Amino acid sequence: MKRFLLLLVAALAAAALMAGIGTASDTKGPPCTNIASGDAGYGGGTVQAIFDLSAPACAEGSYLLEIYDFSTGTNLLASTDQATVAGTQVTITYSFAAGQAPSDGVCIVVTTFYKKHLADRGPDSGCYQVPADSSGGKTYS
Repeated sequence: MKRFLLLLVAALAAAALMAGIGTASDTKGPPCTNIASGDAGYGGGTVQAIFDLSAPACAEGSYLLEIYDFSTGTNLLASTDQATVAGTQVTITYSFAAGQAPSDGVCIVVTTFYKKHLADRGPDSGCYQVPADSSGGKTYS
């Protein structure tokens, strides 16, 4: 009987381990804060980041755009004020004041929060380079 019980426990542990494989995510929050993909454009002093969530946005979610100088890596802005949410899509637009926009481009990071706790980051590491006069075309997640 002990042998049967040990085999059953081992089988259940293996099944639990197999169920977890491939389901891990880099997000630390619910699907409504998981960045599935994103893109950005920069031109005329305006940065626009658009990203899709794994599920429709939730009331407890918030979104942050960080903008860095393309060539120096200096942080130019961290803003949550310009986020527009429509279903699973979040758009954050920021326009630099006249004479303040970097001429060569920007590098951005978008972050989601759930109940004020960090949930996800896009891209997962580093920042997403957006050259001047670009309208996007590649994606990050």
